[in-house]
Amino acid sequence: MSSRHTTVPLRVTEVIDYAVKAAVLLGAHEGEFLSSVEIADHFGMSPKMLGQVLRALGAAGILVARQGWHGGFRLARPAGTIPLRAVVSAVGSGGFPTGSGDFGTGRAGGAGNGHARRWTAAESVDRFWQALDSQVQQTLETVTVQDLLTEITASSVPRQVGP
Repeated sequence: MSSRHTTVPLRVTEVIDYAVKAAVLLGAHEGEFLSSVEIADHFGMSPKMLGQVLRALGAAGILVARQGWHGGFRLARPAGTIPLRAVVSAVGSGGFPTGSGDFGTGRAGGAGNGHARRWTAAESVDRFWQALDSQVQQTLETVTVQDLLTEITASSVPRQVGP
């Protein structure tokens, strides 16, 4: 009997959350260098974990780092040219991060062993996760850091109440 293993397609880890939030904050401060302490304090993040995330984003060419008194991090290019997929890939393993467990293990009876095909429900669920993953991948590729900044700006504009 053969066994096929599929992992959960969507697992947003704390590391990914840190990376996206840091990129958006740096995008809001376009051209300015922010220290890792400023970023960590802004979001209440672990400075140690954030440091690792910022180094990974720098290694991927998303951030530029500057040492010294006025040092810190800034985006390496305009926020509108940085897809979220690049941010996620910089800190994820092998592209979009996946779960570590065996999710939706499907099994099919071997040829000639007399067993009818089994686990069709698991195979159907696996196909669903794969389709969802495909949609998530497409969204990550098309949504940029600037798109999140635009959404934040639009939602923070006070609405005028009557004349």
